Amino acid sequence: MTTVLVVDRNPASRQQLKQELQDTGQFARVTACDGLEAADLFLQQGHTVDVMLCDTPESTHARCALDHLRDKHPDLGVVFIQERDQWMDKVALQKAGADAQVLRMSSPMELIACVAKALVARIKTAGKRTSSQ
Repeated sequence: MTTVLVVDRNPASRQQLKQELQDTGQFARVTACDGLEAADLFLQQGHTVDVMLCDTPESTHARCALDHLRDKHPDLGVVFIQERDQWMDKVALQKAGADAQVLRMSSPMELIACVAKALVARIKTAGKRTSSQ
């Protein structure tokens, strides 16, 4: 089963997303942390994460942190958690380092679908890396 890491600066939102995902019973483990640096530390400690739900990195520093994280963990799926007015087109989403996006107030089924979309994207990417070697 899939392991999900929720990365959100807002403690209430982070806890709500974590609880919603846990309540679906669809994931082996759901954990949460308050930022990309904490996520990096969590992964460095040897924890396995399949997909990270991450609030959209707004600063250059945050985008660099996400790029660094993706370089170190290329199989990590990334889903951006966004507000309604932040919705990105597919090209901008990929350039920003995400596999999918979901609105902050989405239903649990939409969250599950976005996690699945990120997993499929990571599998496709891994297949391309393997075939090119």
